[in-house]
Amino acid sequence: MDKFELIRTPEGDKVKVDLSGTELLRAPIYNKGIAFTPEERRRFGIEGMLPPQHNDIEMQADRSYHTICFNKDPVGRNIDLGLLQNRNEVLFYKILSTHLEELMPVVYTPTVGAASHFFSHVYRRARGVFITPGYAGRIEQVLRDAAPFSDVELMVVTDNEAVLGIGDQGIGGMAISIGKLALYCVGAGIHPARTLPISLDVGTDNQELLDDPWYLGWRERRLRGDAYLAIIDEFVEAARAVFPKVVIQWEDFHKDIAFQVLDRHRNNLPSFNDDIQGTGAVAAAAMHAAARISGEPFANSRTVVYGAGAAGVGIARQIRRQLRQEGVEGEALDRAIITLDSRGVVSDDRDDLDKNKRDFAWRAEWLGEIGLAVEDRRNLAEVVDAYKGNVLIGTSGQAGSFTEEVVRNVARHSEHPVILPMSNPTDISEATPADIMKWTDGKALVATGSPFDPVEIGDEKRRIGQANNVFVFPGIGLGTIVSGATEITGSMIGASSTALAHALESSMIEERCLMPEVNSLWDICGKTASRRLQTSMQWNNASTTTAGSRSTPRSSRPATEARHNSTHCDPWSVSFRGYNRFMASRRRGRVAQRDPNWAQWKVFFAGRKQRPGVRLLPEDPSLSSIPASVARSLAIFQLGESGGGTVVDQARSSALPSLGEDYADALKMFVAEEHRHAELLACCVRALHGKLITHNWTARLFVFGRRLAGLRLKIMVLLAAEVVGICYYHALAEGLPDSELKSVLREIIADERAHLRFHCDFFRTQLGTAVHRRVFAVIWRAVMFAAAVVVLLDHRQALSDLRIPFGRVWRRWMVYSRTAENRIVCSATRGAPVPCLG
Repeated sequence: MDKFELIRTPEGDKVKVDLSGTELLRAPIYNKGIAFTPEERRRFGIEGMLPPQHNDIEMQADRSYHTICFNKDPVGRNIDLGLLQNRNEVLFYKILSTHLEELMPVVYTPTVGAASHFFSHVYRRARGVFITPGYAGRIEQVLRDAAPFSDVELMVVTDNEAVLGIGDQGIGGMAISIGKLALYCVGAGIHPARTLPISLDVGTDNQELLDDPWYLGWRERRLRGDAYLAIIDEFVEAARAVFPKVVIQWEDFHKDIAFQVLDRHRNNLPSFNDDIQGTGAVAAAAMHAAARISGEPFANSRTVVYGAGAAGVGIARQIRRQLRQEGVEGEALDRAIITLDSRGVVSDDRDDLDKNKRDFAWRAEWLGEIGLAVEDRRNLAEVVDAYKGNVLIGTSGQAGSFTEEVVRNVARHSEHPVILPMSNPTDISEATPADIMKWTDGKALVATGSPFDPVEIGDEKRRIGQANNVFVFPGIGLGTIVSGATEITGSMIGASSTALAHALESSMIEERCLMPEVNSLWDICGKTASRRLQTSMQWNNASTTTAGSRSTPRSSRPATEARHNSTHCDPWSVSFRGYNRFMASRRRGRVAQRDPNWAQWKVFFAGRKQRPGVRLLPEDPSLSSIPASVARSLAIFQLGESGGGTVVDQARSSALPSLGEDYADALKMFVAEEHRHAELLACCVRALHGKLITHNWTARLFVFGRRLAGLRLKIMVLLAAEVVGICYYHALAEGLPDSELKSVLREIIADERAHLRFHCDFFRTQLGTAVHRRVFAVIWRAVMFAAAVVVLLDHRQALSDLRIPFGRVWRRWMVYSRTAENRIVCSATRGAPVPCLG
């Protein structure tokens, strides 16, 4: 195994690389593709192996993202992203982090379930380590030989038997491990070289796979009993010997052995089971959020858990732990949760209960007290009604099991019923949010295991929070790595749950949403890691430094945030020893100052000129439901997009520093793209049976701004227009039904993000002193505030008709405005933090 040596210097991160030529280009974690500079190509012996143009990571990401978007099939996109990850990890993580909300469902649930099913059919290149019974007695040597790097800190380990809600997928479970580790890297900032996906391929009982000639796994019936446990035990000992600091996340084990494996090895090395503990933490967090919304104490919850597998029992465990902290004890605590499995209510008069279910078995006399007859114990609607449950959680994997009668019974016993259909992927969800809202007259507080579109409630659209484990498991892993803890306790999991519940902003509480947005993953992971580390230190279970032991624990919150920041210091954009290069940084990253390459921008814009021309939108029935105000709103933007040409002449005659003919040419191509947008929008307006306009007061304000004296002020107005456009088109795309119109808007959004970076590059060449930067920040904030007020006033009717909350648009507006400001002001100072655009 090699050691991945990441070296931090004042000039930025560098990494030692001993590869050259084709070996370097075949190593995805080092490969920069066409971002290799001409000098690097000469030094590393790769001249002639790449196209002659040199593009930075931003241009590569835009090109590759558009290529991925050509594939409309989610599984196809998953395959495309996997191929990119195997070719260029720098680029893969840049695209994933920039478009996380859109691509997380592709690399993770729900698409990853289908990807695991087709794993053998689309296999291209090895990633991770496959452990089979054939390696018994020498697993340690296999790990040493197969692992690419020696300093692994995190593993996601699966035996492939209980993949999501679709069961035994054999070797295909590796897709789950790969996908989850990608989210660890994006959310917690753990470097990919420190992670390793593991498939314990001990066979499969899926006859379809055994009969498939293309199946790549161990073609035997699944190993059971002592022989299976022997493989697990040997693997744990091998992992601890080869990687002394490793943290393991157990993933997708069957419920009958998930608890056994967790309990068997939780004291041997720090490990947790995401299906049990992660799911429990997220469900409890959703209930805490519901308590904040409704004002009803968490301690008053009466919870029905439908599905008593690993996830269901894990949820019940976490809720009970939280209730105990709220002061609920004794019989009240035991009666606060009722669970059901395939045979009905879990009760103590049944002789088919395993140990983990017995912990939550109701006494038979209690069932009699609430009037639940024996014959009704399998009827979920009767159980909910008799128990008067006000919280209903589904982990059954049975699509449609939350019927109208069930949901109405929950709503009958609460003004704010909490309903969490958490089974995934989407097609096995116990109910759809739209149905739940319909059956409860919009009263329900809902979160789901898989992503769902917003639901119309009266005159508004309500975002449905995704109760996704991704909000907790990266923070749990990061907190454990930082603290050096030797065990992950239930209290630490509970701390992560509490941190997630308190991470919800007041605006989300007002919108009655139980989970944060996916785009806030980075901040959520930092908070859960900090809280988890604090609990670790309180329990005093972090080890001291000894030979071969885990690292010395650091102080709690400051240490976690420092590790979170430093690890996420653009962890995938490696530099080569002796060479400085710029790679766009993630939030809180540090970058070296550089002058923009306007010739590259010319190449970038020139390459986009070959895109298809304006497409006439077909008659789409979904367009008929779009309000007329949207057509007028688009017409206003169409008028604004058609201007801006006069700024090019001033750029050519400008004597401003760092500008020249290349900038003027690139600016001209930018204006041409804006005119293309005007043509696209005109096409959209006509498709909506609207009328184009020739004048409007907001358009006149922007035109007036572009005519102000001075190129800098003109470009500032253009930059403000890009922020306006991105936020407006994004809001519109969220509120519109799926159609060609929505595709056009998304294409424009992607263009506008590139334009935003282009104008930011301009100002980075112009702000030479601290005084200049302060003056820019003051003027920029005033311009953006005025633009926000003007546009929200002029387009309020369209936003209102589409039931898009102004608050959501304003928050996105502030994010992009502050991001652009930081990208300009902070990156003009060497080593300053620069947030990620997009």
